[in-house]
Amino acid sequence: MELTLAQLCGVRDTHVRSVPGESSPLIQLQPQVSAAFTRMQSAAAQAGVHLHIASGFRSFERQAGIWARKYTGIQTPVRDESLHAILRWSALPGLSRHHWGTDFDCYDPVALGEQSLQLEPWEYGPEGPMAALFAWLTAHAHEFGFYRPYLSNDTPGVAAEPWHWSYAPLAAQYQARYQAPVPIVRALDQFYQEFEVVGREHITAQFASLIERYMGSVAAIPDAALQPVQGGR
Repeated sequence: MELTLAQLCGVRDTHVRSVPGESSPLIQLQPQVSAAFTRMQSAAAQAGVHLHIASGFRSFERQAGIWARKYTGIQTPVRDESLHAILRWSALPGLSRHHWGTDFDCYDPVALGEQSLQLEPWEYGPEGPMAALFAWLTAHAHEFGFYRPYLSNDTPGVAAEPWHWSYAPLAAQYQARYQAPVPIVRALDQFYQEFEVVGREHITAQFASLIERYMGSVAAIPDAALQPVQGGR
């Protein structure tokens, strides 16, 4: 599905729908992605893994709220290293892959039990409650078209997120658009003024370099995920 700039940046949500069977109608993905996720969820269940979505589509406005809470905690004057410390873990509004409707954060509520989900790496490690979920996804997610864009801590961009998965057949198209970012930068300038994004005076002049660092420094998409074998297209 081709996205407009407003959809790509999360300002419009006309490309997403609620995911059947999830805990809230606010958990949304593109229909093609939702269908692939449901197939993967069914396969995981047969292996005793209860795959569910903690966060799917996220709007520009919601991301701006997350950003504002973190940005206002920065001591003034604002320094680049403070911005990058935030961006290591939280995307700028308009530059989150969650805007696309192809990406989601997942967990196993049964394995979690009475604990609160933190979305921290240890939870998905060998001793964490999400260990079985992560192992199953690592072995099988590509069969349904999914892969991990944030694979390593050894990049200048976003830190490794073992909970974050992306639908490769569509995400590849959107990722490619950031290689020629001028239209996106122009749109973001407009959206940041329209939504009065906190700290925009420190951000807008850096859009091109921030896009290169945080949208470009992602894992290569595996060929197997681009050609899913479980009816992923």
